[in-house]
Amino acid sequence: MKEGHHTLHKVTLHVKTDLKDGNPQMWDLIAYHVLCSTYHHAGNEWCICLTHGFVYCLCSFVEVYRLVQWEHGRLSVTNTILSKYKLLNLHERSFIMLLDDPCLYSFLELRRCGVPPQTINAFMREFGVITLKSTTKVVCLESHICGCLNEIAPHIMTIVNSVKVVLDSLSETHFEEIELPFKLLDSSFRTHKGSFACILYVNASDFREVDSADHYRLALNKMVGLQGIAHLIVCTKVRKNADGSIVNLICRLLNEDKQFAATAAGKEELALTNGTMGATGDILAQYAFPDPGSRPSSTTTKHAAYSPWRTIRFFAYGCMFGPVAFKWYSFLGRRFPFPKTSTVVQQPTSHRSADSVAKQKAIIKRVSIDQIAFAPVAIAAFFTVMGAMEGKSASEIRNSLCDRYPKALVGNYMLWPWSQLINFGLVPLVYQVPFASMVSVFWNMYLSWVNHKREVRKISD
Repeated sequence: MKEGHHTLHKVTLHVKTDLKDGNPQMWDLIAYHVLCSTYHHAGNEWCICLTHGFVYCLCSFVEVYRLVQWEHGRLSVTNTILSKYKLLNLHERSFIMLLDDPCLYSFLELRRCGVPPQTINAFMREFGVITLKSTTKVVCLESHICGCLNEIAPHIMTIVNSVKVVLDSLSETHFEEIELPFKLLDSSFRTHKGSFACILYVNASDFREVDSADHYRLALNKMVGLQGIAHLIVCTKVRKNADGSIVNLICRLLNEDKQFAATAAGKEELALTNGTMGATGDILAQYAFPDPGSRPSSTTTKHAAYSPWRTIRFFAYGCMFGPVAFKWYSFLGRRFPFPKTSTVVQQPTSHRSADSVAKQKAIIKRVSIDQIAFAPVAIAAFFTVMGAMEGKSASEIRNSLCDRYPKALVGNYMLWPWSQLINFGLVPLVYQVPFASMVSVFWNMYLSWVNHKREVRKISD
């Protein structure tokens, strides 16, 4: 048997036993088995091995310290096989050629694909060791791989199914060499050169003709940013073939400051929107809180108490304040940015909670700086500019500030902190000024009432 004259499982060599023994297993004991196989350490030099049933009692008798046996559930991941016995079975049946096949999630395959070992350790630390039979989604492992490679690997972008984008606001000869980072979240990471011209390419899946609430990329008449470039673009037209397939997208380039448009018309749109909201608030204030000294009598017309010049002044101030507010909101967004999260794979629970806490801290910082630094200055500027447009002298403006500023500041802290929490937390940057303008309709009603309260008191006296 040792020399291989008898094949495996063909003959049995019985050990001389004691038939009078009280243990029936000792009557006919099979203590050894001969396996003509190659071993890792001994090779082919020794092929006689003790059976498990024979050696188990010997080990239990001679061992000094009884080891503790820990049992845990099998680690199972969806869409793959981790059991080495099942993998060997697939290999022996020629379903897979190599154990490091990319289809498998073995350690050999993961190492071959460039997965660092700290990824596996982080994955195991998150889910732990349990005794229950469970299955973990493969997206959780992929999320750990993505998060680890995101820290150490350069980011290279490619487009598989491309759509041509033509920037009609740039000339055909326009060419600009730009420097793009290999890692967006780390400015100290190395960079590479890129080009910016009038023709760009985007992925076909990134564009929709009909926009929806869950689509955050390019759509018709929608403003989006370009990665690595301080520009915004708006798709204005879609050119198609006769079969309905898209030929190219005609887009308009916006300015480097990420305002509504690079042209004067875009800036005027922002100013007019804020000015209109200011005028609306003043009109509502004049009819909601009419001046007692100019209240219309029975012989006057219904609109005799209305002052159009007062509304014009509010409109002018709103036009001046809109671009200033947008510049301020842009500064807060750059100074206290939100954490960037991956949208390709599902983030782990720990990452999502950390990003949520970081975003909440950024929102609180924005609101705090806005209410501490900007709000007091903006209220003082309002009374100063309105007094100047009303033709008041410097001493009259100073007296007006001393009389009205404290009350307006208290009203500001009752309204704007809660509004700005919603504005900074939920509203995109380009819509923060319009949102603030909508809230300012009620704020302008209050300011209009405070600004003319002293004049009303003088007329009543």
